[in-house]
Amino acid sequence: MLETKNVYASLRGTPEILSLFQRAKDLSDIGIDNHTIFLRAEEFFVENFNTINFNKLNRKKATYKYEGVVPSSLKIKLNDSIDAKVESILKERYNIKVVQSPWKIRIVLLAYITYFLEKQPIEVDSKLNNINSLKVDLFEQICNENDIDILLKIKDILQRK
Repeated sequence: MLETKNVYASLRGTPEILSLFQRAKDLSDIGIDNHTIFLRAEEFFVENFNTINFNKLNRKKATYKYEGVVPSSLKIKLNDSIDAKVESILKERYNIKVVQSPWKIRIVLLAYITYFLEKQPIEVDSKLNNINSLKVDLFEQICNENDIDILLKIKDILQRK
């Protein structure tokens, strides 16, 4: 009988990483754990790496806020073969020799979250487009970028109706 070796990524717990996991959970199935979220995110990453804007992704900041207790460390179970592919893609795309776990987890989760947020393109005619542009301009004047969590919660609630 062949023994399978469990592989883990260990990293320091940070509000940014935890907020990314929380946001990915909010966009996925209810009751899913961090290990499953990251496995799905890595599978998505490997299958769709040709469609990912890596330059934009590396500069993207997590704008979600984690409200809970931040643990001193995290341990994420990995699928060794998928994780090796992710690391290979990241090394090639960013021209690096070593991939650090916190950065890898951040990039993979951001790619996964971005996919969910952008997967529903909105089709509008030109008249509606002008109205929507005006709404966006007015909305940007009213809200600041710190309101993103509240706006995302409102959006999720409205989409459920």
